[in-house]
Amino acid sequence: MRIYRIGLGLLVLPLLAGLVALCGCRSEEQVDTDVSATSKQIASPPAPGGAISAADLTDLRVTEMIYSTQVLTMTGHIRIDEPDSMRFLVMRLAAHKPDESEMQVFAHDFILSYQVPGDDGPQEQRAKMEAIAEAAERAGDFGSFRHGVEPRVTVDGANVEIALAAIVENDVDEVSLFRMGTTEAITFSLPERRYSVYVTTTRGMQVAQQVAAMLDSHGYQAATSDGLADHTGILLRYGEHAEAAAREVQELLQQQFGGQVTVEELDETTVVCEYDMLLWVGD
Repeated sequence: MRIYRIGLGLLVLPLLAGLVALCGCRSEEQVDTDVSATSKQIASPPAPGGAISAADLTDLRVTEMIYSTQVLTMTGHIRIDEPDSMRFLVMRLAAHKPDESEMQVFAHDFILSYQVPGDDGPQEQRAKMEAIAEAAERAGDFGSFRHGVEPRVTVDGANVEIALAAIVENDVDEVSLFRMGTTEAITFSLPERRYSVYVTTTRGMQVAQQVAAMLDSHGYQAATSDGLADHTGILLRYGEHAEAAAREVQELLQQQFGGQVTVEELDETTVVCEYDMLLWVGD
C-alpha cells in the first residue's frame, strides 16, 4: 500500500509494493541537503518574467508557527546543522488575491528581516525562504514543502493559504516579513523555541488533545488530529537532531499510557515532514 497525507491526514491507496509513511506529505525520491547559517546571507531574486508577484496579495497575516530542526520536502531534505543556535521557523500565511484565477507564488518573493547585536549596535540580518508549500486545510498541516531552484506553488481562488520555512537564530525574538515589490511588512514576535510533535490517533480527539496538553506542559509544541494513525500501539518517530527529545517524550508517554512505546528514526527516503517528531497513538 501507499499512504498519502492529506491535511495532516492519511489516505491509504493501493500500491504494488511497500508501505510509505508520510507526515506533511507525499513520497518522492529525495536528495539530502544540509543547510548551514551561511545560506541565510542572500537577497531574494526576482520572480521569473510573467509570474504574478506576492506583492499582489492583500491582508497577509501569519496564522500559525512552529519550529523544527528539519523540513523534509517533496524535492529533498533540508536540516539544521546547529539546532542549539538556530531553527527552521515554519509559518502558515493567509491572504487574499485580486481574483480567483491561478497564480504562482515563489518562496523567494518573501524574506525575513531582523536585528542582531553588533560591535557598533544592532545590525540587520536577512533570511531567505528555504521552502514553500500550499497549506492544507487541517490546522497544524503546513502542506507538502518544496525547495531548490525557484521553489513555488500554484494557487487559485480568492483566499490563499501558503506555508514558508526560513532559518532564524535562536536568540532572535522579533522578525519582519517582507515581500518583493512592496515596502509593506508584517512584524511579529517569536515564541520560545521548542521541539515540535505531530500527534495522530485512532482513539479519538480527546486522547490526542490530552497527549498534546501533556507535551505542552513539558515544553513541546504539539499539533493534533484523530482517526489517522497507521500503526497499532504507540509509535514515535523522530528526526536526526531530535533523538534526545524523543527519548524524553517516550518516557512521558509510558508514564501516561503504561506499556511499550516504540521509538525509531524517521525514514527520510519516504517521509515528507516539517515536524521534529511524529507520534502515532493507535488502538
